[in-house]
Amino acid sequence: GIGYQEMTPQTKGMNAEVCRMVLKEFKISCAEVILREDVTVDQFIDVIEGNRAYIPVLYVFNKIDSITIEELDILDQMPNYVPISSRDEWNLDELME
Repeated sequence: GIGYQEMTPQTKGMNAEVCRMVLKEFKISCAEVILREDVTVDQFIDVIEGNRAYIPVLYVFNKIDSITIEELDILDQMPNYVPISSRDEWNLDELME
């Protein structure tokens, strides 16, 4: 079976059920999992796979000239994004930074 212990409170989405689901996806049916720090599900998967590296991401949204200010406000909640308009050449300098 799967043993699961948390040494610190998990606030980033990990719990016993998520652990079991992830291990099931990797066809691991017998394991003892002890979490000694607050981890995300992605970090847990990385430990299982042992071969992942995260790189920074930049989301570029083109054609902002065709959306409303309200829709742009929704996009503004995303991290690491740059809204641009290639046609009107809006925010191209921000993109280059």
